[in-house]
Amino acid sequence: MATKPQLRILVAPLNWGLGHAVRCIPIIKHLLAQGHHVCIASDGAAFNLLQQEFPKLKSYLLTCSKATYARSKFSMKYKLGLQAFKLIKKIKKEQRLLAEIRQKEGLDLIISDNRIGLRLADTPSVIITHQLTVLSGKSSWLTTAIHAYYLKKFDSIWIPDRSDSPQLSGILSKNKHLDAKAKYIGIPSRMTSIHTEKIYKYAMILSGPEPLRTEFEQRLIAMFKTEDYPTILIQGKVEANKTKHYIGSIEVYNYLTSNELNLIINQAECIICRSGYTSVLDLAKLGAKGFLVPTPGQYEQEYLAQHLKQNGLADFCLQNNLSLKRIKNAQSIGFSDYKVSPLQIDLDLKVEA
Repeated sequence: MATKPQLRILVAPLNWGLGHAVRCIPIIKHLLAQGHHVCIASDGAAFNLLQQEFPKLKSYLLTCSKATYARSKFSMKYKLGLQAFKLIKKIKKEQRLLAEIRQKEGLDLIISDNRIGLRLADTPSVIITHQLTVLSGKSSWLTTAIHAYYLKKFDSIWIPDRSDSPQLSGILSKNKHLDAKAKYIGIPSRMTSIHTEKIYKYAMILSGPEPLRTEFEQRLIAMFKTEDYPTILIQGKVEANKTKHYIGSIEVYNYLTSNELNLIINQAECIICRSGYTSVLDLAKLGAKGFLVPTPGQYEQEYLAQHLKQNGLADFCLQNNLSLKRIKNAQSIGFSDYKVSPLQIDLDLKVEA
């Protein structure tokens, strides 16, 4: 498929937390700036977020892809295994919905962020993922093989990372069986650096699936509500109306727009957040100092936190060991010297026979 002056493109992120939708925002803006016609598709909170960010774009509701997570690694494997099985069963239904969207929109290109079934055999299809290797402990070989089976069906695999070492994704973006289709596209982050006064000592930015998001929020509030310095907490709950209130000394919002969140992060001395990959992309883009708390039971997030600390980019602590003292004593390291690669998106794709 030769690149045309204006393509009709569908962008569809997975709804497992907001991370997939968030990192699609700069990609959608890039495509619109190039003059392409973009429509969006997802479900749940990811769908709501993209509708709020791009109210003028046509949007389509897909089948539910929301995940819930257990508190232990053993339970996590069992629960995610069941959910993965249910997700695979929904692939055919999602492909039928996609075929209807293609007919309505005359799609030239489908861009999926981790929706492994969102592709059509006769339409160029791209998947965005940083996980070519899927960590799950002793069963990593199996989860990686299953994931690769679906990734191979796409015409191209876009990895949101720079090609130079040290890469943010580490071993996660490595898989020799997928090298032919894999392309590093740079750092897709909606954030931009702003020279502004540091107002907050800590900005706590929550994300990820329930009930772990709520548990993390409650723990942070208990630690910071009696402190005598400015802190802010963004709950990561995309709702119909934006709300603001105070809990002790903590300024609390249910959610912020991209521009508002960008300002807050620039105004904070340190960002406390999960070590989800999209959060890492944002910290890198801003050259910010981050204190990472991996989601309990998520091998990927634990690996990323350890990987970034080993490369002198961020400190971290497991949630079970989290304390105010540990946060205050965090190593003063950050992304200030990390060189971020701009987006490099190649739309000249060909459908494999």
